Amino acid sequence: MFKYSLVLLMLVSFSELCSQVNRNSLEKLNDYIWAEGITENSQGDIFIAVPYGVGPFILKSTDQGNSWTASDSGFIGFVEPEVMICDENDVLYFAGHGQSLYKSFDNGISWERISPFGSAFDIYSLTITQNGNLFIGIFDGWERVFKTTDGGLNWQDCSAGINSYVNCLASYQNVIFVGTLFNGLFYSTDFGNSWQQTEFDSGIVKSVTFDQSGNLYTNYDRNIFRSNDTGNTWTNIFNSPTRFWGKILPISDSEIFIIDDNLIYRSLNNALSWDTLSTFQDSINFYLYDIYFSSDSSLYLTTTDGIYKSINLGETWSEIELGLTNIEDQNPLVKSYRLSQNYPNPFNPSTKISWQSPVGGHQTLKVYDVLGNEIATLVDEYKPAGIYNVQFTMNNLASGIYFYRLTAGSFVQTNKMILIK
Repeated sequence: MFKYSLVLLMLVSFSELCSQVNRNSLEKLNDYIWAEGITENSQGDIFIAVPYGVGPFILKSTDQGNSWTASDSGFIGFVEPEVMICDENDVLYFAGHGQSLYKSFDNGISWERISPFGSAFDIYSLTITQNGNLFIGIFDGWERVFKTTDGGLNWQDCSAGINSYVNCLASYQNVIFVGTLFNGLFYSTDFGNSWQQTEFDSGIVKSVTFDQSGNLYTNYDRNIFRSNDTGNTWTNIFNSPTRFWGKILPISDSEIFIIDDNLIYRSLNNALSWDTLSTFQDSINFYLYDIYFSSDSSLYLTTTDGIYKSINLGETWSEIELGLTNIEDQNPLVKSYRLSQNYPNPFNPSTKISWQSPVGGHQTLKVYDVLGNEIATLVDEYKPAGIYNVQFTMNNLASGIYFYRLTAGSFVQTNKMILIK
C-alpha cells in the first residue's frame, strides 16, 4: 500500500491521564475526568455526562456542585454519554457515541436505553419542543433527524431535505432548527414534517441556540449571528479569525459566552465588545466542551480534563472536586478496550484521540484516508494497561474524511474523523 511521505506536521503528546497537573494556578483535584454535556432539572440539580476516563457515568449534584454522585445503572454494552437534556417533567435524556440514547424517570438514579436502531450511530444533538416532542440528530452513520412523541417508544424519520451530518438542534415555541456539517441551517414550523433552508444554505453550522427571550444565535463560517425574529433576519455580532466549533451560551441579551477549543469569549454589553478569557488558552491537549448557566447564576464548564465552575461570570474559575460518593475506586482499573471519538470533530487543524487498554501489550494507532492509504502512525510500541491520549495536527492535508484505527492484540477498532479547513 502506498504511504504518503510524512510531510504532515504532527503534534503528538502522550500522558498517563490520572496524573496530577497544575494549570494556570488551578490545581487538578480529581482523577482524569473527560466531561461533556450538562443539564439541570426544575429543582436545580445539575447533571453532567462523563463518557471517558473514569467514566462512563452520569454525574449529579443536588447542592450547587459541592458534592456529586455518579450513576451508570442500566447502561448496556458500549455507552458514551455526550449530550444531555431535561424536559419540563424532569425526565432526563442523554445521547452520544455508539448505541447511547437513554432516559431516566427517577432523577438520574437509573437509566433505560431507548435507542431506536440496532446498529451503532452517533447522536450529538437533542432538543425537546414545547409540546414534548424529542428530536435527535444523528451525526455519523445515517445522517438523519428523528423524533418521538411518546418518550422513545416509536420514532419517525424527519430527515427529508436535510441530507447532511447533523451538528446541532434547538427549538423555541415549537420552531425547530437544525445545524448541519455541509448544508447550513434549516428550520421547521410543522414539527419536522418539512424543512426550509435559511440564508445560511451551505457549509458548517456547529451551534444553534435560543436565549430566554427567544433571540436565536448561530455560528456560520467565522461569524456569530443573532436573530430576534426566529431566523427571518440576522445580525452579525462577532467575527473571529478562526472558525467556531464550540457552543454559544446567551445568558441574556447583554451577556453572551462562546467557547472554542480552549478559549472562552465573553460579551457583557449586548455584543458591542468582546473579552477573551485566557484561563485555559495555554493548556496543551485540553479542550472545552460545554458551558452552562445554572439557576443559581453559576457557570459550569466541562472539558476534556475536568469540570470547572465560576460564580462571577467567568472572571475566575475553580476546578470542581467531585468527592464521588458511590464510586468504589476513584482510580479504577481499566476493564475493557475502548477507542473514543476524537474531539473536536470536525476539527482544524488539531484534534485529540483517547483510548484505553485493560492489559499491557503492543499497540498501534494509525491514520488513513478514505482510500485506505496510511498517512500517519501515531503509536507503534508496547504500552502498559491504562488510559492514553494523543493530540494530532493535520496541517498539510486537505479537508475530508479520515479514519484512525487502534490495534491492540486481537482488539481492532476504527473511527471516523472529519478535517475541515
